[in-house]
Amino acid sequence: MASTRTCEESWGEILLHRLRTAARAGRTPTRGPIADLARHDERHRTPYVPTLRAWLEAQGDPRAAARALEVHPNTVRYRMRRMCELTRLDLDDAGQRLALLIALAVR
Repeated sequence: MASTRTCEESWGEILLHRLRTAARAGRTPTRGPIADLARHDERHRTPYVPTLRAWLEAQGDPRAAARALEVHPNTVRYRMRRMCELTRLDLDDAGQRLALLIALAVR
């Protein structure tokens, strides 16, 4: 017998599915930190978007992010500093970190 999940148990997956559907329909921000970093990555062949994703998923732990990226922790720290110089990232703000994670999840 298959197990069924309630909406409450799946709300995160449902929300991300809806956001991804909107993104595929072209309703994604063309401005903001993620869009700015993505353009920079494309122009300069930098890995800032994946680094930011790894750092956020590691809850700000540069060592854990470095393991995920297979780089030295100092590389993650350097990239994070550069990102903050290039765009308006307030990584001390929990709301902005959440918004960044959501934006990255729908990319």
